[in-house]
Amino acid sequence: MDLKSEEEVLSETGASPFVSVFVRSLGVMMIVLAIAWALDLYRSIGFLPYSEQFLGTMLGISMVMVFLWIPFGRGQRQGPVPWYDWLASGVGGLACAYLVIRYPTLSDTYSTQPIDAVVVGAILIVLTAEGLRRTVGQVLFYVFLFFIAFGLFGQFVPRPLTGHAIGIGELSTYLTFDTNSLLGTPLRIVTSIVAAFLLMGSLLMHSGGTAFFTDISMAVMGRYRGGSAKIAVTASGLFGSISGSVVSNVVSTGVITIPLMRRGGYSAQSAGAIEAVAST
Repeated sequence: MDLKSEEEVLSETGASPFVSVFVRSLGVMMIVLAIAWALDLYRSIGFLPYSEQFLGTMLGISMVMVFLWIPFGRGQRQGPVPWYDWLASGVGGLACAYLVIRYPTLSDTYSTQPIDAVVVGAILIVLTAEGLRRTVGQVLFYVFLFFIAFGLFGQFVPRPLTGHAIGIGELSTYLTFDTNSLLGTPLRIVTSIVAAFLLMGSLLMHSGGTAFFTDISMAVMGRYRGGSAKIAVTASGLFGSISGSVVSNVVSTGVITIPLMRRGGYSAQSAGAIEAVAST
């Protein structure tokens, strides 16, 4: 496998060296913060933040990275970052910084819908929706918009699906500050569990552990019809038995099994789907 140099990657993506280094540095910062949180290193130095403050920090870093690295039309960025993406990344980062700093107060008062909580919540919801569209695609974005609209206008829907009337301020603060919303369980799992598993999976891959599982699977299943797919299933099962993480499983075994399936005649969609399902 040919490894591309940093200059080749920059020339293909069209990203400036400053943006590339800045975004990569933020990515490293996220991993360091996630590992420190998972190991509870903050407590050892006497720093006891709210978990929502940690999540807000991670959300802010993610927003800056998304708007600087992924263009409005999705795909790879070509050319310099436009002004509106710099604005979106700056506003998102500042909104998250305000949330993190003010959270001890806002956590007690957001139910009364203070103006700063409403404004910060609205900004984060809009930017999160746009970041979702850029990274995942249109379908989930429209699902998101549908349920936002249902929350605002659900009282006009005929029975039995009629919802309760809710104002924009109440919806904004709830979707941002409640533990079941933006700063809730999904973000907590991604930042404190998935990030750690991804790091451990990457370490296992670079230390040769992934190749070990793949070699065993190849020896067992390689001689059968459709062997490359069976190798992927077996390798994912073995690796998943110690990783416990779907994402780290795909990242670790998929880099070997997906190209292996492609060489065996599977389409890119089939190879990716087999690896994703097997890892799950």
